[in-house]
Amino acid sequence: MLNFLERKKVICCFPVLLSSLLLISNCSKSDKEQSDKTKSGSKKTNKKKKIDTVKLQKKKVTKQDAHKVVEYLLAKEYDKYADKFDERMKLALDAKKLESLWKKILIKSGQPNKINKIEKKDFGKYVLFQVETLFEKQNSLIKITYNLQGQISGLYIAPLADNDFKYTSPKYANPGKIAAKKMKLGLEDWKLDGILTCPAKGKDFPVVILIHGSGPNDKDETIGKNKPFRDLAEGLASRGICIYRYEKRTKQYQNKYMKKLELIKRITIKDEIMDDALAIAAHFKNEDKINPAKIYLLGHSLGAYIMPKLLKKSDSIAGAIMLAGSVRPLEELYLDQVTYLAKLDGKIDQKEKARIKKVKKQVELVKNGKFDKNTSREDLPLGSFPDYFLYLKDYKPLKIISEIEIPILILQGGRDYQVTAKDEFVHWQKLAKTKKNITTQLFPALNHLFIAGKGKSNPEEYQKEGHISAKVITTIHEFIIPPSKDK
Repeated sequence: MLNFLERKKVICCFPVLLSSLLLISNCSKSDKEQSDKTKSGSKKTNKKKKIDTVKLQKKKVTKQDAHKVVEYLLAKEYDKYADKFDERMKLALDAKKLESLWKKILIKSGQPNKINKIEKKDFGKYVLFQVETLFEKQNSLIKITYNLQGQISGLYIAPLADNDFKYTSPKYANPGKIAAKKMKLGLEDWKLDGILTCPAKGKDFPVVILIHGSGPNDKDETIGKNKPFRDLAEGLASRGICIYRYEKRTKQYQNKYMKKLELIKRITIKDEIMDDALAIAAHFKNEDKINPAKIYLLGHSLGAYIMPKLLKKSDSIAGAIMLAGSVRPLEELYLDQVTYLAKLDGKIDQKEKARIKKVKKQVELVKNGKFDKNTSREDLPLGSFPDYFLYLKDYKPLKIISEIEIPILILQGGRDYQVTAKDEFVHWQKLAKTKKNITTQLFPALNHLFIAGKGKSNPEEYQKEGHISAKVITTIHEFIIPPSKDK
């Protein structure tokens, strides 16, 4: 749940929150890139604007400019790089944050070797440079977006391996027996591209709407070389259940957020997740092939955390599935994860100690409630704007879900270090003993993505191709369509 555009993969799939608008990621997205978002709104120009554009283009940025700023990163000259940011980028990222993010990328990729090649794409109001950069362990594509004034207005970093990654269906899926339909659903000003995947033949199916974890997710919730939402879609559709998955608002409308700074400052989890999920669920009351009495929600990570609040706001949901849902406040998970990652190599150095100390101070401020709309984001976890935390100030997932009577399935991976069984899942298990409508199940070998592995989980394993466990698919299937007692 890191910050809403940046958080997705700074520490790779971090399940804690925020709200800056950076396009920095160390786990890529496989759908349309940031640059695709810049096309809209760039075609309509009048004569005066064209003249202004011509003047600005005399100072247009070149491949040499892009080469130079990447060299600043490689040489760790963060101040020089940050000096090139436009006002919105400066608000989202300063030199210190850039240094912190770059160091995390170096942990995974190793030391940089050289800039291999640069490609330029012109999108009218923006120019995108794709800089292929070679590292010791994993080569990366550094995407830099410039505005017409020659300032950097976007930054996106993804492993090259992910850009070339081709999805392979899991063994439990039967692509020949399912059909996909492209749709665009949601609120009037925030329509989101999505895909409805159903059995190819038949009707009156239950439907499950997939709700993302943190960050600017695509419809597959692509993380490294994994597409857990596509696994769910193909696996469950092969077993008679329709799945709807969609682009997250903070991915599809990145450019809109970049243009309106106030949207970034005011964003809450309601804007980021809830409004869209509820609008989409309402649509399926009247959709061909769908049984309107069998609309289910499935939330992963941040999507599971906010599930109780979603269920409280809708009376048309037949049941819910929560994957890796936390109980404690998000800021507490953030501190736990920062500490866990610092200890992964068996020791905590002085810089890591200083970071943990700083995060503790930020977390305490939120826990004590001694902050308001005027609090500086520098004093809050992950540089979040205060509105995000203020919205969740009195949120009590356990209390809310104890008041809900529809069937709820809560699943947990035993190797998950982001939402742990010992700190989070135990509370759901305890509640389930007194609530007959709640079912819980622990999968000891699975990580945060519900993919099997061995040993202590770490961010690097998300770069290895895998699929959601077949046991998880079976468990969800039997929750929605219980096995016949006659069998």
